[in-house]
Amino acid sequence: MPQSLPWLTFSRWAKTHGPIVHRRILGRSIIILNDVNYAIDMLDRKSRIYSNRPDFVMGGELVGWDEGPTLIQFGKKWSEHRRLMA
Repeated sequence: MPQSLPWLTFSRWAKTHGPIVHRRILGRSIIILNDVNYAIDMLDRKSRIYSNRPDFVMGGELVGWDEGPTLIQFGKKWSEHRRLMA
């Protein structure tokens, strides 16, 4: 991933590859949305599908923090935590 001015790199990638760009970095999939309509569709209208968090094995499971509100996976338990904190 670019360290400085990443939006310029993302813009170049969009011109070459289209509005949705996928990169695999250190074994993780990174999706870059270069179009506001795609971003609204995926992050707002379809948020239930795309709201999960990545698995942080070291920071979650091994240390025992996987039940914390910032690392918990999206679902019923996450909704209960959010409701209680609101």
